[in-house]
Amino acid sequence: MAAMTAQTRLLLLLSRMYDSRARQEELNLTLGSFCRELALDGMTLALSPTGCTGDPGEWHYFDAGRRYRSQRAFAGLLAGRDRPAADGCFLFGQTARGFMLPPGQGAGGGVLVVQGRPPLRERLSLLQLLAAELARWQLHYWSLHHLREQNRCLRYWVNLTERPQLLLNADGCLVEANRAGRELLDSELGIRLDGKGQLQVCPGELAGPGRWRSLGLLVGDLTEERLRLVLDTGQGALVMHVMPLLNNRRHWLLTLKDPDYQPKVDADSLACLFELTRTEKELLILLGKGCNSQDIASYRCVSKETVRSTLKSIFQKTGRHRQSDLLLLMQAMS
Repeated sequence: MAAMTAQTRLLLLLSRMYDSRARQEELNLTLGSFCRELALDGMTLALSPTGCTGDPGEWHYFDAGRRYRSQRAFAGLLAGRDRPAADGCFLFGQTARGFMLPPGQGAGGGVLVVQGRPPLRERLSLLQLLAAELARWQLHYWSLHHLREQNRCLRYWVNLTERPQLLLNADGCLVEANRAGRELLDSELGIRLDGKGQLQVCPGELAGPGRWRSLGLLVGDLTEERLRLVLDTGQGALVMHVMPLLNNRRHWLLTLKDPDYQPKVDADSLACLFELTRTEKELLILLGKGCNSQDIASYRCVSKETVRSTLKSIFQKTGRHRQSDLLLLMQAMS
């Protein structure tokens, strides 16, 4: 009965870590509660980002009590996948034991190191339970981390550019707009908000008092190849590019441009929004210049298979399926 009670208390403490508002300090405090529950002197949780090259400086660390921060030992453990001891633990000196967290979707794995006075064997089953639950929790942590990073980059980029930019949610309601976008909204030059905060647009082919249309209704008729509208501002035309984010159309990024403006590919913004690597960004730049796969392979001194593999990664990150879709995306972001 006591063992069941200890497991229940451990799981209740773990539920605190799933609070999306919890930051580094709160997570460290929860690890401190684990230490008190398990009579430990200290605990360090090290999480590796997915695709990490093994540099422990890129890992995320959480500590409680007496810290164990041998980053080289963490990196070596995941890189070498050393064979654990008979009890399933890795030995770290005389008083520390380590539990390896396997990688998962969006998570690169990690290591949980606990410190305590011997014998730790008496608490082994509870420690194994904690390690297994933290392996599941890391998926939540990295998913939330990536969403925060994308939101931060998106807000920064939207407000950095001088051309009108608007971010909408799935209901067509405004989430964010930069200064140029708000000026258009305030003057109702081709776009405006209705009483519910949803975006309405004035397509160029319509005229008269009933010319305003809900963007949410119009978007449903747009195809992946033509997520674009021409708007009538009363002072000329504006081209609106409608870009779904995160592949599931939960958010929409709107870019409004003067059709007479000479476009220039903004590869840095694309890399920021979709978390592209430097190689993927360089490939996009070459595509924008009209290079095909053979040209890119020759220019970068790699095989066509390598170019195709890089393109496949870009397709997955951007939610596109063909090179023509990528070119349309680059046009929208230019």
